Amino acid sequence: MTDNKNDKAKRKRPIIQFIKCPSCGYGTSTVSYGEAPQKSCPNCKTAMEPIAVPKVNRGPIPKIDPQTCTGCSKCMHVCPMGAIEMDNQKAFIVEDRCVGCGRCVPVCSFTAITRPQ
Repeated sequence: MTDNKNDKAKRKRPIIQFIKCPSCGYGTSTVSYGEAPQKSCPNCKTAMEPIAVPKVNRGPIPKIDPQTCTGCSKCMHVCPMGAIEMDNQKAFIVEDRCVGCGRCVPVCSFTAITRPQ
């Protein structure tokens, strides 16, 4: 089965958001599809606010060799940021979402994903 552009546009992508309580400082992450729901702090019940992931704390962005990638999508399922997508049955990294954690590298059975040193 092949994806066309309309099918891709209809599919909702996960939104991974880091949130923090402005009152007590409790922080966590949340995953949603579509609009992110408002969350309350489990400690003090204050509405939690989104925080940005600073780019300075990001690790090196892994590279995917499209010639070696088999399209198994294992890497896509382990990425905590939803930064790996598929196009023409090949994985690619959306660099704006990638934090460089490297979780995708060891799951690739074909060593198509490498991490710059």
